[in-house]
Amino acid sequence: MTLIKLDSGVIVNTSFVTALDGEPEHGYHVCLDGHDGFSITPADRGRIIEAMGEEYTENKKRASEVLGEMAKMDRWY
Repeated sequence: MTLIKLDSGVIVNTSFVTALDGEPEHGYHVCLDGHDGFSITPADRGRIIEAMGEEYTENKKRASEVLGEMAKMDRWY
C-alpha cells in the first residue's frame, strides 16, 4: 500500500487504482476501485506510476492482452 498526495490535496491509495489513462493534450484521469474517475495532473500521473512500479507495468500488460483477445471476438458482451 502506497499513499500518494495529489496536487489537488486528495490522497490516493495506489492499491485501489484500477485505471490510469489520458494524453498530454487531453488531460489524465485515474479510476479507483468502486469509484468514478477524476482528473489528475501530469505530475500526479508520474507519482502514481512511480509508486506502483512493477504493478503498473504488469497491469498495463494484462489490460493489453485482454483487449487483444476481445478484438478477436465477433461480438463484445
